[in-house]
Amino acid sequence: MKLQEHWNRAYQNDIKKLGWYQEEASEILSLLDALKLPVNLRIHIAGAGRTSLVQSLIERSFTSLTLSDISNDALALLQDGHPDFPLSLIHDDLSAPQKMLSQEPFDLWIDRAVLHFLTDEEARQHYFALLKDKTNAGAYVLLAQFKKGGALKCSGLEVCQYDLAMYMDYLGADFKLLRSFDFTFINPNGDSRPYIYALFQKR
Repeated sequence: MKLQEHWNRAYQNDIKKLGWYQEEASEILSLLDALKLPVNLRIHIAGAGRTSLVQSLIERSFTSLTLSDISNDALALLQDGHPDFPLSLIHDDLSAPQKMLSQEPFDLWIDRAVLHFLTDEEARQHYFALLKDKTNAGAYVLLAQFKKGGALKCSGLEVCQYDLAMYMDYLGADFKLLRSFDFTFINPNGDSRPYIYALFQKR
């Protein structure tokens, strides 16, 4: 898998030099804190990579974290960083999912890392079919992807840019929009990366 090899190489670098590194995902955490979620709900982080969000969720006493990524090295490094916490690690490609198909549905789906790399329409259709199948009624879905008019590439790969209408079209009428906003992420190189954030709830 060429993409797996690409991401395995990327995640061997110093975590603080990765172009998407955040010391704390405060914009995501503020949304989740406002929801006052039960700590035992099932959470899935799509394209978890080496996100600091895992540590933040552990500190908030959440007990069920499932992390998926196309990079097996990233998942191994995440587990090494949290040796005493029982993370559920799923090595899978969400554009053509296999292992995720056997997972029980989730109560919260977070994606700040996968969708904008799906430049093929069929891949996006596979992703959203999985999301719809693997979320419970009442589940929350948080999408945060590169905004239209922003960056054209990330980690040397072309990206698909989004706006709110695209999110809503792909999710369909079964998902209610709770909140959306633009967010400009300043990466470790000092470059700006405009994102579009949206929080939905499944009806």
